[in-house]
Parts: sequence; structure tokens; C-alpha cells
Amino acid sequence: MQRNNGKLQEEVKEREQVEEELKESEEGYRALFEQAADPIFNVELTTGKISMVNSALLEQSGYSREELIGTRFTNFMPKRYWPMTLALLKDALSGRRTSAKFEVEYYHKSGEIRPIELSATIIKDARGHRLAQCIARDITERKQAEEALEREVNAVGEVARIVTSNLEIDQVYERFAREMKRIVPFDRMTVLLIDEKEITWHVAHRYGTENHGVYEVGTPHPLRGSVMEHVVKHH
Repeated sequence: MQRNNGKLQEEVKEREQVEEELKESEEGYRALFEQAADPIFNVELTTGKISMVNSALLEQSGYSREELIGTRFTNFMPKRYWPMTLALLKDALSGRRTSAKFEVEYYHKSGEIRPIELSATIIKDARGHRLAQCIARDITERKQAEEALEREVNAVGEVARIVTSNLEIDQVYERFAREMKRIVPFDRMTVLLIDEKEITWHVAHRYGTENHGVYEVGTPHPLRGSVMEHVVKHH
């Protein structure tokens, strides 16, 4: 009897020690998770529900912890992304995939739809449960920069086409101004041309509202001693 009691006490002690180690491990993970600069959330693979979020994610998304935890993560993204994300979740459950990086959009608390880059990795918590740990980086600024660059490239391509077209020169100036406005917003623009042979300059075209200017279009003016001469020399 004493031998059995001693063995039982030893098993209880070992179990308590394991529980204590698990608790310490979980507390350490939670501390690192919470302090991470990147917005992070964990998803239960079997349910697709959010089980854990850090403060960075709350700040980025605008939601409270209570609004996120226990909710399917797909509820926060447009339905067109559901098939892809659910397929990835299925691959993770089957073991065919252990990580993934992809771009989706999500509903911010304000109602605005914003783009994010999700980096998901399959992990095990201290109790051996498999989770998808997801880093959600807001890429709104990057997308805006990419779109702006695309507009610039398209505008430059259109400018090149206009300049080499058979349009009348005034039409070239007009369409050139419109395309340039897509790259650099402005209210008015004046095209000045320099005649190096005659050493003169003149206004060739004006674009924009109430852009009357001081000089008449087409009238030549001496280049020497003018502001234009200074501009030419320093550019």
C-alpha cells in the first residue's frame, strides 16, 4: 500500500511539474507574441477560428480582441478570397503545406477594404495543438505606390505615342499636357520653345484655366539678358 501511495504521489508530482512547465512555456510564448511589432493572429486549423491576436493587429485592424477571437478569420475578408484561403487551410490540415504567403484584402473596422500580405506558418502550441500563425502586414502604401508607378508608365508611354503621332502641333501640346497632369497634378502649364539660331524664345502653348500669361503665344523675345537665359544656363 505504501509503495502504491508513493508511486501515485510521484506521478502526481511529475504531472504537476509538467503542467507548470507548460504554463511557463505558454506564458513565455504569449509575452513574445504580444510584444511582436508585426500584427499577428493565430487560427485553429480544425475550425478556422481566430484563437489569439496581439496588440499590433488590434491597432492595425481597429477591432477589439473580443470581436476577433472565436470568429472565423474568413469573415473579415471579401468572399472572393474564401476559396483560396480555405484551400490553403485544407492543405495545412492534410500536411501538404506548412507555410504560405499571399495577398488578400480585409474589412477594416471602419468599413474600408484594405490590402494585406499574409504570411502563414503551421506551428504547435505548448500542448501540441496545430495552429496557423499568421503575420498580417498592411500593404496599402505599397499598393498605392505600385498603382502610381503604373499610371506614370502608362502616361509616359502615351506621351511618347502622342509626340510621334501625326497630330497638329497644338493637339500634341494639349494631349501632352493632359497626360503629364496624370503624373504631376497641376492647374496650368505653359510650353516655351527656344530658337538657338535666332537666340530667342517664345510661348508655344498654354494649357489650363485662365492661363492667359504676360507674353503672347508665338511672339519671339530675346534670350540674352532674360530670365529664360538664366534658366537655360543652370539646367
